[in-house]
Amino acid sequence: MAGTFVALLVFTQLPTLPMLALGGGCMGLALLVNKNQVLQSTRDQAAKQSAEVEKNKPPEKRPEDFLEVDPMRIEIGAGLLPLADPRRGGDLMEKITGVRSILASEMGTLLPKVRLKDKLSLPNTVYEIHISGNLVSKGEVYPDRILAIDVGHCTGVIPGFETREPAASRPAVWITPDQKLQAEMFGYQTATPSMVIATHLQETARKHADELLTRESTKQLVDQLKSASPTVVEELIPNVMKLSEVQTVLQMLLREDIPIRQLNLIFETLGDYATRIKDPTFLTEYVRNRLSRTICHRFSDSAGQLHVITMDPAMEDRIAAGFEVTERGILIRMSPPAIEITCQQIAAQLQKLKSAGHRPVLLVSPRIRPALRQITQTHLPDLRILSHSEITLQTNTVSVGLVADPVTKK
Repeated sequence: MAGTFVALLVFTQLPTLPMLALGGGCMGLALLVNKNQVLQSTRDQAAKQSAEVEKNKPPEKRPEDFLEVDPMRIEIGAGLLPLADPRRGGDLMEKITGVRSILASEMGTLLPKVRLKDKLSLPNTVYEIHISGNLVSKGEVYPDRILAIDVGHCTGVIPGFETREPAASRPAVWITPDQKLQAEMFGYQTATPSMVIATHLQETARKHADELLTRESTKQLVDQLKSASPTVVEELIPNVMKLSEVQTVLQMLLREDIPIRQLNLIFETLGDYATRIKDPTFLTEYVRNRLSRTICHRFSDSAGQLHVITMDPAMEDRIAAGFEVTERGILIRMSPPAIEITCQQIAAQLQKLKSAGHRPVLLVSPRIRPALRQITQTHLPDLRILSHSEITLQTNTVSVGLVADPVTKK
């Protein structure tokens, strides 16, 4: 503006050349200032973008970060990402939170936080469940379909992708959402993909509950009990039993699908017997006897009946002669072929329970229960072995089979 004004003064009485020089100098200075402003603005914009990139850049991992192991993790294929995104209607994280609440109320355990992670190397519809960095189970779901599960009393057949329910391995069919009403009319139980994954996670966590009960989570349970019943905790820990020994007993209960919600009763029992008995196996047996009502209720059906198979006394005598109690615990002396035959005899009778839709429960005398559990845990991991001393008077026990001694039978 100054340069233009001075240039216009040429048409006045003032000297021409000085006015042109002043006007040209002002215009040149204006161009120089404008160029510097543009350059500075460009530098500021570049610095701002660089700072933004640096801010959003993930922190560089230290070598120590690779030592961290997630207690429990679900890895999902790229096609299942919408299930984990609330902005796209995904409710998988909400379902996982519900699983933690269910296990706390049912088993009395605190499920560690579950990390959800995408894994591009997996097929789009596949997910994996890891415990302490190790793969323990996997499954497949279709995010745009619904799983129709055959619970045993379906009145019709519905078309779809035939499969097996990941949690319980029951026959199932992946159907479209518009087939849901028809499937329910036929008697199918329907579940969304998120529900299928959450149910699978729940069953996996229950099956591996003893592994998930770490020293730290045991300490949390003890602290919670101490706030409500300080006396029962103080008389047991640490003078009578160490925290690690209590953890071992709780893990042995969970390993056989026994809830530990009645922690007060468990600690009272340990306080009664731990002063003279140190073997965790036999301490667990005393705790199981105190939890008899809980055990009977857990394995009974909806009608209150406990369906079991029993064992021939001759068979029990043969098993009792096949082990001995030492200072280091129970020592199994049975040969591998004898163990194999015993497990085969039990498995044959268990089919009667499974065919009728009942849980695999074997009822034996208290003297052989812990040893028989040790014998069968590898061959029959789903078998639940109860002793007669764990059956309450109010329990209606129904025997559907007898495990006979093959030697006597011959």
